[in-house]
Amino acid sequence: MLEWIEKGGYNIMIPLLILSVIAVAFIIERIWTFNRRVPNDVRAKKYVDDVIPFLKIGDREALFRYLNENQGLFSYVFSQIIFKYDILLTENLSKEQVRIILLSTSEVKARNYLEEYLSILNMIGVISPLLGLLGTIFGMINSFAAISQQGVGDPQAVAKGINEAFITTATGLTIAIPSVLGYGIFRRYVEGILERIAPFENIFVNEFIRSMDVFKKAND
Repeated sequence: MLEWIEKGGYNIMIPLLILSVIAVAFIIERIWTFNRRVPNDVRAKKYVDDVIPFLKIGDREALFRYLNENQGLFSYVFSQIIFKYDILLTENLSKEQVRIILLSTSEVKARNYLEEYLSILNMIGVISPLLGLLGTIFGMINSFAAISQQGVGDPQAVAKGINEAFITTATGLTIAIPSVLGYGIFRRYVEGILERIAPFENIFVNEFIRSMDVFKKAND
């Protein structure tokens, strides 16, 4: 590894190494989040069934205690819905207007939660080959510099620059390909999750709207 980095040039290979570590970390983090923080249909139904009683009696403290004890996608989205509702209280809106806004909030917040770090992963997929190309240019510059100083009689000096050029390009592509592939797979997976959890979010919002008056009075 150290020999590979040295051959490619520290000025390009070190940033590429850092990007590769970040990409792997974010890929692992997203896989863990999708498996541990996103409920399946059975767990989602149980989660919604558990929080609805708190809405009916307007017990905000107990509701937030339950959300904090059961961290995950629904905990984040439901908390954001309630925070948004608190803001909407300052406006003279009908229940239907509040419902539409809360449904939109649930979708936006769920997407934000699921797509966290994906933009960075995509950025790494774009930057890595560009850095590799920059290393290629540096390697070719070194090769031409060796030719101008020593002529073509010393192929080893020329080969060093060409070797540097190919190593950085290969490294950049090696990082970019799984990063872009992971980004694409995760994006498709996110769309599937959003479609699957939408009915449960709708149930929560609709029950929240029905319980809005008692929930408001309990917290005045």
